Amino acid sequence: MDEAKRAYEHARDVSPEWAVPVQELNSIEQDRAVRLWEQGRSTSKRPTNLDVYDVPPVFINPGLYPKSYDDLLVDLQDAIVITRVGNHQRTRWGEGNTVRQVDALRGYFISVTPCFHVDIFIDGAHVCREPLTPGRERRERTGIAINKYSFNAWVDFSQFSNGWHEVVFRGVGVTGECIEGVHWKRERIIIAEPLRSDAFSDSDGWLEPFVDSAAGTLTDQINALPSVIHRASTRSIPVDPRTILVQRLDQLGDLSVSSSALRRLREVVPDAKIVGLLGPANADLARTLNIFDEVLVFDFPDDPVQEDRILSRAGQLELARMLAPYKFDVAFDLACYGTTRQLLPLSGAPVMIGFGPEDWLTLSVALRYNEARSRREFLRHAGAVRVLIEAFATLLDSGARIIKRDDLDVSVLETYGIGPQDRFVVLHAGSRIKFTRWPYFAELAERLLLETDVKVVIMAEDAALEAQMAGRNLPVDRLIFISGKIPFDHFDALASFAVSFVGNDSGPKHLAALRGSNSISLHSARQNWTEWGQSPTGAVISRNVPCAGCALHHNPEECAKGVVCITGITVDEVFGEMIDQISK
Repeated sequence: MDEAKRAYEHARDVSPEWAVPVQELNSIEQDRAVRLWEQGRSTSKRPTNLDVYDVPPVFINPGLYPKSYDDLLVDLQDAIVITRVGNHQRTRWGEGNTVRQVDALRGYFISVTPCFHVDIFIDGAHVCREPLTPGRERRERTGIAINKYSFNAWVDFSQFSNGWHEVVFRGVGVTGECIEGVHWKRERIIIAEPLRSDAFSDSDGWLEPFVDSAAGTLTDQINALPSVIHRASTRSIPVDPRTILVQRLDQLGDLSVSSSALRRLREVVPDAKIVGLLGPANADLARTLNIFDEVLVFDFPDDPVQEDRILSRAGQLELARMLAPYKFDVAFDLACYGTTRQLLPLSGAPVMIGFGPEDWLTLSVALRYNEARSRREFLRHAGAVRVLIEAFATLLDSGARIIKRDDLDVSVLETYGIGPQDRFVVLHAGSRIKFTRWPYFAELAERLLLETDVKVVIMAEDAALEAQMAGRNLPVDRLIFISGKIPFDHFDALASFAVSFVGNDSGPKHLAALRGSNSISLHSARQNWTEWGQSPTGAVISRNVPCAGCALHHNPEECAKGVVCITGITVDEVFGEMIDQISK
C-alpha cells in the first residue's frame, strides 16, 4: 500500500488535472483507517491515531473532504448552457420539457468573444432578442478572460399552438452578427394548455397571458404588476379537496391492510366526496367499509407473458372518459410498489399523490425501511400506506403553532432604549443569501418615523444602513440601530414584543411568527413562498415572475433580471401592510 501511495502521489503531481490518482489516494487512506480500527478492536488496544479510532471508518465519506481552490478550477471552452427550458412533465403530447402560458427561458454563454444579445426562435420565427448580462466565470483555470453572459427571457407561449415545438438560441455579437458554432443551440419543448388556476394560483410563477402589446414589452408589463400579499397559514396547497379519487387496483389483502389509512383519510377530509377506483378482487370489500361515497370497478390485469400489468391505449382512454365527469381535485394511488400509479394522470386531478420517485407526482413518498439482516421491509404495510395519508394531512395543516415564552419579559429591552409601554417595530435587514435582501429598509424606516408614532428598531449585520440614513431630518429619538450579534433572549424579546416585524426570507421572521408576532416576510421567488414563508402568523409579500423557482444561490449573476422578484417589492406595499398590523 505504501508503494501504491507513492505511485499515485507521483501521478497526481505529474497530471494535476487527472482525478483518478486523488480518488485512489483517498481510498488508500480510508483502507488504512479501516485496518487500524479493526486492529484496535481485535487487540482491545486503542491505536495511537485516536481520531481514526473515535470515528468509525465505515462511516467516513471522502466526498466531504475539503478541496483546494485548484481542485475546483475547470478548463472552460466556449459553450451555451441552457438552465431552464420548461419543466419535465407528462402531457397528452408525450413527456418532455413543458411550458405553459407565460414562462422563462434561461441560460448563459461561456465565451472569449463578447456577446451582447441572444436571439430566440420558435419553429424558425424570431420571438425575442434578450440582452445578456456579462460577468466573469469564477472558476476558469487558464486565466484567459473567458466571460459568462447570462440571459432570462420571458415569453408568452399562449400565442403558439399546443404540442411539440423547436426552440433555437443564438448568440449575437457586438455588431449584430451571429456567433456561430457552439453559440447556437436547439431544444425541443412542449407548449401545453394552462393548468387549473384554483390549484396553482398561489405559485409565484403563475401568470395569465398578456395580450395588451400597447402597454409595453412583456417584461415591462410583468414588472408593473403589484406584488402579492399572502396570509401566513399552516396550509400548503390552495386546492380545496372536494372530490378525491383513491386507487387500489390490486387484491383483497391490499385493500384490507389499507383500511386504517382510509379511515384516517376520512377524518382528514370529512366533507369530501371519496371515490374508490378498485379492482374486481376487492370492490365488494370496499362497499362494506363505509368510507367510499362511490365505487368504480376497473380491471388492470397482470399479463403472464409480459410479467407486468398492461392496459392498451383504448383501455386507458376508456378509464380517462370514466373519470373525467368527476373533476377530481386530488388523486391517490395507495400501492407501495407496482405500476398502478402510472394511471393517476388519467384522473385529470391537479394534485396526484403516491409512492415512488416520479417527478410528475405532486406529492411523492419514497419509503425505505430495510430490516438489517434480510434487507427486506419490516414496516407493516398498513403503516406504510398510513404514511401516505399523513403526508397528505400535512399539506392541509403543517401543525405549526404559536409558542410563547412565559419567562421572557420586555424589560430586557430597556438597555436599547425600549420601555415597557413603548410600541415598536423591527426591521431586520440581513439574511444569509445576500443578493435576495430587500434594498429599501432605509426608505421604509423613514416613512415609519415620519408617518407613525412607533419606535423603529433596525437590525443589520454592520453599520452601513445607519450611515445610509445619517443626515436625514428624522426624529432620531425613535430610531434605534442594532448591529452585530446580541444575546438570544434580547433578540427573542425584540421578535416577541414588536407590533410588526419585517424581514427578508431568513430565520428571524420565522422566530417572530413562532412567538405570535405580526411578521412580514419579503420573499424572493428563488424558492416557493409556500415552502419557506412563515407560519402560522403574519404575511408574505412576493412577486409573480415567469422564472420563479430558479433556486439560485452561489451564481446570482444568472438571474439576468436584476433580482426583480425582490427589488420589485415597493416601499408603499410593505408600509401599507405594516400600517394594517400596527393599527390592530
